[in-house]
Amino acid sequence: TYPVVVGLGGAGGFAGTTADFFGKNGQNSSFGGFTAIGGGGGSYYGAASGGKDGGSGGAGAAKSSAGTTLGGNATVGQGNSGGGGRFNPYYSGGGGGAGAAGESYQAARSGYGGDGLASSITGSSIYYAGGGGGGGYSVQSCTPTTIHGGLGGGGTGTCVANNSGTDGTANTGGGGGGAEYQALNGT
Repeated sequence: TYPVVVGLGGAGGFAGTTADFFGKNGQNSSFGGFTAIGGGGGSYYGAASGGKDGGSGGAGAAKSSAGTTLGGNATVGQGNSGGGGRFNPYYSGGGGGAGAAGESYQAARSGYGGDGLASSITGSSIYYAGGGGGGGYSVQSCTPTTIHGGLGGGGTGTCVANNSGTDGTANTGGGGGGAEYQALNGT
């Protein structure tokens, strides 16, 4: 027999301007001597730094002053980096996935989450560990208003006023989606 440890997902961050408002990193999981590092938490609007490092990197949020933010770095051999955000228009990046990096901000929207990887460990080919889509700011044009997460359970981000992103799909290792700027809580 092999010991199995399934780590909890990281809690979403809150709108604000202190380090407490970063998304939290996911916990590590392990099986048969192998360890999967938990994903990095996303940044928040107003942060001077980008997403957190992890198994895959967290997304960089929209910036409150001129310039851009970077996504978090991934652990070598496990995942991919998060995408970066920007100042005015206020678009964030997407979270990194096991199979692809999170997309950085685009011309008219925040970045999509990076795709995960397919595994047949259950007997069927299923994608796991997709990154969450980025959040945006409803005052500005955002097309589409829902920002897709990556294949493998990545949650959807939003730029609909006061809406939070969706959680990653349970038991997939997918990251949560980013909230709209004015939302009280998000990821």
